[in-house]
Amino acid sequence: TYQKKIVHILKTAQTSDINDKTKLIIDAVLKTSGTLITGSAVVDFNLYDINKEKIYLSDFHGEFVYLSFFKKESYPCQKDQILLESLHKKNIDKLKIVTVYVDQDHRNIINLANEKKFERTILHCYENDDVLQDYKIIAYPTYYLIHPNGTLAMIPAPGPAEDFEAAYYKAYQEYNR
Repeated sequence: TYQKKIVHILKTAQTSDINDKTKLIIDAVLKTSGTLITGSAVVDFNLYDINKEKIYLSDFHGEFVYLSFFKKESYPCQKDQILLESLHKKNIDKLKIVTVYVDQDHRNIINLANEKKFERTILHCYENDDVLQDYKIIAYPTYYLIHPNGTLAMIPAPGPAEDFEAAYYKAYQEYNR
């Protein structure tokens, strides 16, 4: 992909005969962008679900994971949560839907999940803000699709209202070739 090519070009430039200031800039760019590239391994994390069980992202190894980051008060997140639940109920082959809420009060998330009768995996990162930095979350909602082997399939992935299903089936077919 183009992202890998850019990283390769930057790493090559980093080892060439360039001035120190340029090397510092390249180092900074690689440090901030080099981890989230299509095809790269995802950063594993562990967070608690609404039942206070510790869940690792790696628990879903062997499945595609549609990973989303939400804030409860975000209107786009509120709209998408209904679509995600509908998508979950379709029981799409090899697809797990995991939503990470980043709100400060985890009780609000538990109440929301119980009130809406969410069946998909709902996690909360009130104890692990590193996840937000590792996944470079700056807007809500944010979506990723992860391959069964633990590599990024799509960054960002389309939202559920943006024909995610079609994008998923395409990624599924490409992965299984």
